[in-house]
Amino acid sequence: MRRMNSGAGAVIAALLVGLIAAAPPVRAEDDALAALDAGQRRVVQKFLAKQAADGASASADAVRVHDLDGDGQPEMVVVWTSYFGNSSASSLSVLAVGRISDGKRLWREASTVPLDGIDPRLDIRGAALRVDTLTLGPKDARCCPTRKVHREWAYRGGKLAAP
Repeated sequence: MRRMNSGAGAVIAALLVGLIAAAPPVRAEDDALAALDAGQRRVVQKFLAKQAADGASASADAVRVHDLDGDGQPEMVVVWTSYFGNSSASSLSVLAVGRISDGKRLWREASTVPLDGIDPRLDIRGAALRVDTLTLGPKDARCCPTRKVHREWAYRGGKLAAP
């Protein structure tokens, strides 16, 4: 087997590093919106833009399309975070079809609840929504929460409620 000389290896390594550095970073929101069609992405982006107020910004952590109430119409479940200054706050929202006009679904915000902690993880089973987050434990530094928080809601009558 031939060995590559160290000069050629360094050039190849530099090229690979350059390619990796040139690639746009993948944002969590890109992952959250990846499974949606173009229309659904626009709905979520419009919703997030509405949430960003007073210099804040908002991004999606997770989005799922699921018929929560069994009416044959899907709802969009959005876990999102708003960022303002050095702080952030996460929320869980359900967007529902308000009406259908000219064959297009017109979405509205049906229900929103605040979430405790960071790094929200969403799981849906039927009408039950579960979100796990991390929050500060008694000995945690402010940067590094380790205590897991588990919360559940049911979607009934167009609202998120305790199960």
